[in-house]
Amino acid sequence: MSSRVILLIRRSTDYYLENKLTMPSCEGRENRPPWNEYRLTTLNAIGWWNELFKIPYMAFRKRVRQIPAQLVADSQFDMVLNHFDWQAIEQFRRFRNTWVVPLDEDDWPDPQLPEILRKVSIGKFDGVFWNAYRICDCNSNFITCDQEYYKNSALLSNAYAVRADAPADVLVGHVRAQRYLTNAHLNVRHLPWPLTVKVDSPSSMSLLRAVESKAHLKDLVDRFKNKNLTLPSEYQGPYRQYQKLIDAL
Repeated sequence: MSSRVILLIRRSTDYYLENKLTMPSCEGRENRPPWNEYRLTTLNAIGWWNELFKIPYMAFRKRVRQIPAQLVADSQFDMVLNHFDWQAIEQFRRFRNTWVVPLDEDDWPDPQLPEILRKVSIGKFDGVFWNAYRICDCNSNFITCDQEYYKNSALLSNAYAVRADAPADVLVGHVRAQRYLTNAHLNVRHLPWPLTVKVDSPSSMSLLRAVESKAHLKDLVDRFKNKNLTLPSEYQGPYRQYQKLIDAL
């Protein structure tokens, strides 16, 4: 019997505007500066953004999140849920023969991902890793799912699936998922294909909160404008939308 596949979209929370000190999609707080410091540096960067660029920061973020909508619609997931819906997620532990794919709201799934996962036996494996393309401020635009990478880095934020009966905090947290899936007692299947695109943009929190000046922010955006990645045909449409949005800044 083929497996059921649930897409769990990890929504961001604008904590930097609402003065919230916690949010489900931020982890490992013991290794990070105080939240108030994050909020101040992020607010500074947003102010510089709105002075420098034609598209206001919040409008840009919204448009980045809208790009993968068609890919998600074209993917035959059995269910699509928001990761803030804890009441529903708590019920996942009752599901059998079900994979959960945590996906950041701005990342792109291969439309064939659900069908490929349905063929992976849940009876044999606790999790699945796969390759992923990356759009980021880095030298590499392709990450493999070799075990050594996952031992030394937090899981690439959209290149894995876990069984639905895993603990709920594993389903919504990348760092917790890393600790869980790299446990020696668990069986993990590695797929050799790139099945998602991890999308960073100049508006990504991990980049924005490290911006130190207006010039630093402009240089960051310029580096994204100068990228020209080669992606498979199924991603060409979203990538053109993404590049058009970046170029409009």
